[in-house]
This record gives sequence, C-alpha cells and structure tokens, in this order.
Amino acid sequence: MPGLTPDLVDAVVHDPSPLVRADLARNPGIPLALLGQLACDAEPGVREKAASSAVITPALLGALAADPEPFVRKAVGRNPCAGVGLVRRLAASDPEEGVREAMGLVLRRRGEAEAG
Repeated sequence: MPGLTPDLVDAVVHDPSPLVRADLARNPGIPLALLGQLACDAEPGVREKAASSAVITPALLGALAADPEPFVRKAVGRNPCAGVGLVRRLAASDPEEGVREAMGLVLRRRGEAEAG
C-alpha cells in the first residue's frame, strides 16, 4: 500500500479498534494477504468490510459465504466479484430467510433469476 511502511500496515491489521481494521479492509490497495487476515477477524464488522472489498478473491468470498453472521454472508453475495453460482447457492440454501431473500434480489438485479 503506497505510503505505508510494512510496520505501519502490521500495526493497523492488529489495531485493537475494529473500526481501524474495517477501514483497512475497505482500502482498494490492500495486499491480498492482509485482506485474508481481516477476512478471519474476530469482529464480524471487519469481516463484512473484507467481504465487500473490490479486490477480494473468489476463494475468500467462498470462505466468507459460510460466515456465522448473516450480514457478512449478505455482503458476500452483494459483492460484484461474487460469481453467480455463489449467489445462487446463498439464495437457495442459506439458513437465514433474510439472506436468501437478499440474494434473490441480487440475482434479479443481475438478470440471473431465471437463468441456468
């Protein structure tokens, strides 16, 4: 990340404030290794921001699709990086009705509700 030393980035990743870590997760210049750490953060709000990242990998999205927090799973499906298969899986089988409904809306917006 331009302008940040490795020591500073490490300090931010381990900052006691979840707000600081969430801000880092939203940074589009975050290295994937750090985003992966934040995707496993103890605070669900940090994981939600990681799930919303524009630079997240399909593997991280897949892992976060199994997060215990429904709002994290919603963030996964709402991420434009999420493949239609992942969104369909959440729409069909998520344990929370609210997540299934939100994913149905995502599919309709993408024009995928009736497709394959």
